[in-house]
Amino acid sequence: MNMNLSKMNPTWIIWIMTFGTFGILSTELGFIGILPQVANFFSVSIDQAGLFLSCFSLIIAVGSLFIPIVVSKYNRRHLFILVLGVMTLFSFIGGLMTNFYLALLCRIIPAFFYPAYVSLTFTVAGELVPSNETPKAVSKLVIGVSAGSIFGVPLSTIFANYGGYPWAMFFFGFLNFISLIVTILFFPSIEGNNDVSLKGQLRHVGSGVFILSCIGVIIFAAGFNTYYSYASAFLQGIYGIIGSNLSLILFIYGIMSIPGSWLAGRLLIKYPLRTVVLCPLLICVNLAIFYFVNDSWTLMYIFMATFGVLEGIFNNIIQFWIFSSIPEAPEFANGVFMSMLNIGITIGTFIGGLIIVDVGMSAIIIGAIIILIISMIFFIIRSQLYPNHT
Repeated sequence: MNMNLSKMNPTWIIWIMTFGTFGILSTELGFIGILPQVANFFSVSIDQAGLFLSCFSLIIAVGSLFIPIVVSKYNRRHLFILVLGVMTLFSFIGGLMTNFYLALLCRIIPAFFYPAYVSLTFTVAGELVPSNETPKAVSKLVIGVSAGSIFGVPLSTIFANYGGYPWAMFFFGFLNFISLIVTILFFPSIEGNNDVSLKGQLRHVGSGVFILSCIGVIIFAAGFNTYYSYASAFLQGIYGIIGSNLSLILFIYGIMSIPGSWLAGRLLIKYPLRTVVLCPLLICVNLAIFYFVNDSWTLMYIFMATFGVLEGIFNNIIQFWIFSSIPEAPEFANGVFMSMLNIGITIGTFIGGLIIVDVGMSAIIIGAIIILIISMIFFIIRSQLYPNHT
């Protein structure tokens, strides 16, 4: 089935990719909520079960640097069908495995295909619209990323609670299968870029604007996740919020990240520099209020809702800041975006854990604020040295 791209609405194509991103991100992030079931099903320790997450993330962090460039020459429709097919197949096979290491292998193999879809969807979105509309198109894809966290994690947990690890894997397989069918039926044939070479794209790595952008993004993501990675534990430990109340608050947080993504797409078009610089500052203010006023449930709900909006803007800023540093190498830029984000998450989670052990749970907010201020300094430095890249 070969559709004429000119007859397709770019918005419709982007929403197809958004749903595909949702399915793949659910497959990645869904394991956050089912590690106890994984450990129980395979009779392994919780840290061994954590390999299902850490191995997947590590492969993405490394593979995102070169896989999108290597596969960029291939037809987008054919490539996306292949990736979604692999995700579907190994999700179902993984759900049938009773051996821990074979199940882990079924988790590792799809991770190599992940960057070929998620990173390239950002490139395709940019190709479908005028250059000045790229942030708005990208913001739709970020909604898919947010939805993977908002709905993927709780839904996978529900299935795992009902039928154990296999049911969660079948749920991931079902989501990717639906995305596969929609892509086969409706996604048009879009030729790849034969002019892209690994060597040609990597020549941008040594540029000052690119290096500053990567450092700033890693620090920004690390600062954000110093708190966010432990948000559930923080709300339980400081506020005593558990059970359905905790689920409701986190759901509100997740839902609010969707309008945050929508808002970011418009702000980055009209006020790119101000949006980038002010976002970490606003996160710091929000965290500071939450730190000093922690005895009001009303303020806590407002805080989490506001934090959700800022999280949606945060994801868009990271993609925009990397892409704007090397716009002439979109495949590489979007791969680096995924890689730097995962590195920042890893560092932030590690720092947050150290702070909790050595200082205490409430201190992660102070740590996050300090790191976010440092990231803002790097954003300002880049904007002053390279004003034409914003």
